[in-house]
Amino acid sequence: MLAWIVLICAYDTVFKVQYAWLSAAFLFSGGGTRVFNSLVFATVSDHLAHSRRAKYLYLLHAGPHVNRLITPRISAALMDKTLLTPFIVSFALLVTSLVVVLCLDERQGDNRSNVQYESVPSEEQTSVATTDETHLLSRPPEPGIPKLMSIARSRSSSRTSGNPFCEFTSRVARLFSTSAAHFCVVAFFLKRVAFTSEGFMFQYASEKFGWKLQHTTWLRVSAAIGAIFTTLIACPTLAYYFSTTGYKAAHVNIWIISVCLTILIIGFLDAFLAKSGAFPLVAMLFAGRGEGIEPALQGLITYLTDSSANTQLFTILALVDTVAEFTGGPLTTSLMAIGRSEEPKHASDGWCFFGSSLWNGVTNMADTYGWRYLGYVHVPRDLVG
Repeated sequence: MLAWIVLICAYDTVFKVQYAWLSAAFLFSGGGTRVFNSLVFATVSDHLAHSRRAKYLYLLHAGPHVNRLITPRISAALMDKTLLTPFIVSFALLVTSLVVVLCLDERQGDNRSNVQYESVPSEEQTSVATTDETHLLSRPPEPGIPKLMSIARSRSSSRTSGNPFCEFTSRVARLFSTSAAHFCVVAFFLKRVAFTSEGFMFQYASEKFGWKLQHTTWLRVSAAIGAIFTTLIACPTLAYYFSTTGYKAAHVNIWIISVCLTILIIGFLDAFLAKSGAFPLVAMLFAGRGEGIEPALQGLITYLTDSSANTQLFTILALVDTVAEFTGGPLTTSLMAIGRSEEPKHASDGWCFFGSSLWNGVTNMADTYGWRYLGYVHVPRDLVG
């Protein structure tokens, strides 16, 4: 995709610049940035144990936020030489990344075990559950459950063999076989829908508080600073500290998800109730601080699903992210239009930010109160005999 853009720009006297739009066609074969990121996340997950995985996922997510601050200056310096120089440098970096990935040894890594499945309590155990409030993710796995799941896999495979679509849907169903995994997928979706309003903050500050276009850059800087602090410093430090004190990685991820959602609720409410030009800056800082939710969700869902299917898992999450953007765009645009008019001139009432706070609030309630009922692997009786 990038090579095509470089080719069109290099030979602009031969090709029309509009041909660069055809670069999107390469997404059908390569998938673009989302698929590449999914492969990177899957590679990291395959080579690290659960206790170390989340920390490196946070560091991976810190990279794009750091780039938002430094790459504009670097690109400007490179364009002072020639317009093609930034493209050539970017292409070289992508090729280098590909070489690094190809050099990874799949046999290495300390994560060679599959998910530790939890069992559904029997009817006799139900009465005891009221007095035993042990967190479901801290219960030791019962050795019989993985065996039952393998039996279910083999029987399900025999039923769907020969039909590629049925085999794919069956694999996806097995991958997301727990209610907790369903929660993570829904949280991914709502998170992206909520973050859609972040892109409207620039227009909102410009129309409501008279910010000039060049001043809205500080909103991006504010968000990047908050995100870098969270993903590069705060979350990795917390993950390392709690791992040394005996807390399970899943417990830490659940707690970080709740904290990030609370920060996002406050940040978007701040934008909705903004009374001066300082409020959008604070809102974007809080939105950046909430960026730790995505790596925490990734670390949690890899704990709850089959580790041998990490590539498929992250690819599906990328698909969920894309669908959420298609959903969040029109929805946020409609909310942004409330109260906005040209004659007489009136800025938006900011209901899109209230909506983002609401989506995060719903997810936070599910995260805070729902884990008592989530996390079990339900094995249908007809599959296990």
